Amino acid sequence: EYDFVLAVGDADLNKINIDKRGKSKAQFMLTADFTKTPANDILGDISIDNLRLENSQGAYNIGKIAMNSINRANSTYKMDLKSSFAEGSYIGTAPVTEFIKDIIGITLKQELPALFEDPQYKWSGNRYMLRFNFANMHDLLFWAVPGMYIDDNTLLEVNLNERGRLNASLISKRLAFDKHYLTDVNVNINNNDNTLTGEITGNELKVASLTLRDNSIKFLAEDNHIGAGYRYENNSELENRGEFVIHSGFARGEDGMTANLKLLPSTVYLNSREWKIRPSFLNI
Repeated sequence: EYDFVLAVGDADLNKINIDKRGKSKAQFMLTADFTKTPANDILGDISIDNLRLENSQGAYNIGKIAMNSINRANSTYKMDLKSSFAEGSYIGTAPVTEFIKDIIGITLKQELPALFEDPQYKWSGNRYMLRFNFANMHDLLFWAVPGMYIDDNTLLEVNLNERGRLNASLISKRLAFDKHYLTDVNVNINNNDNTLTGEITGNELKVASLTLRDNSIKFLAEDNHIGAGYRYENNSELENRGEFVIHSGFARGEDGMTANLKLLPSTVYLNSREWKIRPSFLNI
């Protein structure tokens, strides 16, 4: 059995190079308890109490974060998180670190290997399930990413089975950054057809002075290529809708990675007037 207690009264995260954004401080009490059973299972509990974070904008009382984990003889890994800002659970046949590696591998390294200097990847055969339910994120985001907003009850789910089939979803009533936002967000990503495909939909998108409704972005990634299409349609007396299609290709040689971007012929209707966008190209 292993017990650990750490009291941090006033840690300057900027001075110790953890947070280089400027003023950043933290105070908390951390307790940890790990036990190994006769069956070689490892049980762990971690509690962070009275967490208080501070930046140049102010100080934020985050409260308590409780985490518990179970490692059953290196065959099943389970973690649960409870706090005022989120609740989450993870279960898999490998640790969270391997889950992250497999997610990157089965998506980007498999379909877009040119993005990596070392594109080698072999599917592990593990299986994972992650569920994260966002609650009151306001104070934490004021400190971590000022300007960002994630609505309460936003839900993230990721499932990756032993055959390497990925299904991920995100549902939120509102995501925002400063004055820009997207409402009724629904994100779905999978690789069920041996290609990485996904769709992002949202009711109202606000970008600068533009308000666009009935938004949809679809994308597909395969063999170092990405295709994406964006569509919106404002239901109004005058016709206001548009559709854009973009294609990108990637390659890697002795001089590094190259990319080409193509905007395919597109059409936009503004107040019932048709505007055609000619094809354009960009090589990087």
